[in-house]
Amino acid sequence: MTIRCRKASDRDLREYNLAAKLNNEGELVGVTLNERFGSIASRIARESKMSISVRAFGEGYVNLNDASAVTGNDGYEPGNTDIWYMNRKGWDDFSMGWKRVQEKVAAGEMEMPTKQNLKNTHVFLGRIREGNLEKVFHMMQGEMWSPEGQANGLIRRKGLQHTSMSVGDMVLKGGQLYMVDGRGFARVGRSLEARKQNLMTSQIRKILPPLYTQENEKDPMVYVKFFNPYGAGTWLATEFDGRDNFFGAVTLGHGWELGYFSLRELESIEATMFGKRVPGLQGIERDAHFRPRPLSQAKRA
Repeated sequence: MTIRCRKASDRDLREYNLAAKLNNEGELVGVTLNERFGSIASRIARESKMSISVRAFGEGYVNLNDASAVTGNDGYEPGNTDIWYMNRKGWDDFSMGWKRVQEKVAAGEMEMPTKQNLKNTHVFLGRIREGNLEKVFHMMQGEMWSPEGQANGLIRRKGLQHTSMSVGDMVLKGGQLYMVDGRGFARVGRSLEARKQNLMTSQIRKILPPLYTQENEKDPMVYVKFFNPYGAGTWLATEFDGRDNFFGAVTLGHGWELGYFSLRELESIEATMFGKRVPGLQGIERDAHFRPRPLSQAKRA
């Protein structure tokens, strides 16, 4: 595996212990990596603040995370979003969409896909940082993450047939499976008409402290996390008035702000995917796997 970095210097070679030579144009050529391709290239760009363009040569990607160096998008860096592509068997079962999957499950022709049986019909492609499903779909199109065919070898080694994320492929995020469908993502395990998740439970009401209880804490405890599984938006609740209003930290993808937010408003939001509302599909969900932790840690979770 090799990389090519523009505007590098001899100092960079020494600092990052790269076994390579500089050509007359200031490009690193013939770099043999002894650690993951994407990480070292991204680290050089980030720490040295150089203008670096990176391309994969030879064997292409070792794993999905290598796309971070080629594209300059750190959303491909390791994270908590698992990407699963259909194998040959899965293509027959899932490529017609979520409605067809439900029909086949109801007829006893196939099992409902779960985290446990997913490996029978899908192949784990990699784990990335980006958690916004709409962005994940865009990033996983072939022209985005493999602009010059860098992923071809990886796709072949995985026994897959397609590079671009397609109807039937899966994303595992926060313990929940989502399947690419004709109009966005379907939450696997229930239909659009199924009962919505209860955002507030009696147990959460008991543990959430009243408003102003933690106002003097430098790093207050977060007790519940709400998020938009189909787009940007995370709400971390530190206090509750017992009726409707939370206090906590909120981000819509562009930094965190402290403030109040309403339970009723969260419950009223319908999902929006690819610029279109999806009536009946719950837009905000509660992270059922979240455990209370300091705000500084919750922001990174």
